[in-house]
Amino acid sequence: DEVVMQLCAEMLLMMELEPGRDAARKRADDAVRSGRAAEAFERMVAGLGGPANFVAEFERHLPAAKVLRQVYPEREGWLVEVDGFAIGNAVVEIGGGRRRQDDRIDPAAGFNDVAPIGTYVDARTPLATVHAATDEAAERGAELYRKACLTGSKKPQARTVIYRSIVPGP
Repeated sequence: DEVVMQLCAEMLLMMELEPGRDAARKRADDAVRSGRAAEAFERMVAGLGGPANFVAEFERHLPAAKVLRQVYPEREGWLVEVDGFAIGNAVVEIGGGRRRQDDRIDPAAGFNDVAPIGTYVDARTPLATVHAATDEAAERGAELYRKACLTGSKKPQARTVIYRSIVPGP
C-alpha cells in the first residue's frame, strides 16, 4: 500500500498537478478513501469489455483456485529476507504468468496472505497461501516459495519501505 500510494503521489508531482509531495500523497489517499479511485477502475474495466459491477462483485467475476495450501517455512524463525524475483518465477511456474506470449495464464494461480519481513514464522504461522489448479502445482509453488524465503534467529531491523524518491519536490 505504501509503495502504491507513493507512486501515485510521484505521478501527480511529475505531471505538476500538485505543488508538493505531502499534497500529492493526500490527494492520492483521498481518492482511495472516497471511493473515486475504485469508481475510475470500474469504468476502466467496463471500457475494456469487463463487467460494469466488477468492484462490487469481484468475487463473482474472478475465478477461484481449486487448491489452496498454506506454505510453512523449512525452519522456524524470523522472516528476514524474501527473493521477490524468485516469487515472481514461482507464480509463472504454477500457471499465473507467461514464459512465452502464447502461454495461457491461470488468473486464479498465485500467492496471498503473505507474511511480511519481520514476522516470526513456524508450524502455526505460514509464509503465505498458494492458490493453484492442482495438488502438484500447489506443492511446487509451496516448495519454490519456501526456497525464496530466509528465516533467522534474530528479528530483522525495520527498514523504510521507500528508500528515496527520484522525482524532485518537497
